[in-house]
Amino acid sequence: MAEKSSRSNTNVQTSSSSKMATTLMAYAQLEIDNSVTCIPRLCKFNIVRIVLHRSIDSGDLNAIVLAVKIQSNRRTFRCCEIPLQQDGTLDAPVNLQYFITYPHYFKRDINNVQIYVQRRKNRPMIGYKTLAKGEVNLDH
Repeated sequence: MAEKSSRSNTNVQTSSSSKMATTLMAYAQLEIDNSVTCIPRLCKFNIVRIVLHRSIDSGDLNAIVLAVKIQSNRRTFRCCEIPLQQDGTLDAPVNLQYFITYPHYFKRDINNVQIYVQRRKNRPMIGYKTLAKGEVNLDH
C-alpha cells in the first residue's frame, strides 16, 4: 500500500466571536492504479461553516464529527469533535481544508467525495454512527 498522509488538528480562537473555530488540514496521497482508465487527480476543497437547524439524533448527543472520504477508497478523514448547543443545533465557523490525490476513473461511476456527519458510539469499542451523508460528484 502506498498511502501517505499527514494531519494537523488544532483549535484556534476566532476574533469575531467567542466561539471556537475548528481547524484541520488533511493531506493524502491515495494509492493509484496503473490501468489506462485511471489517472491521478487532486481534489482540494474547504469547509468553512457547519449549520444544523434542528437536532438530528434523539440520543445523548453533545458533539459531532465531520468525516470525508473518496468513494473508491477505505481511508476516512475525521476532524475533532465539534460541540453542539444545548438544544442540539449548531452554527459554527470551521476551517477544514482537504488536499487529496485520488485515482480518477473514466469508465466507472465511483468518483465521488462523501461527507458524513457522525457521532461517537456509546460502546467500549470505539466507532462512529452516521447521522447524515452528502456526496459530491467529481466527474463534472
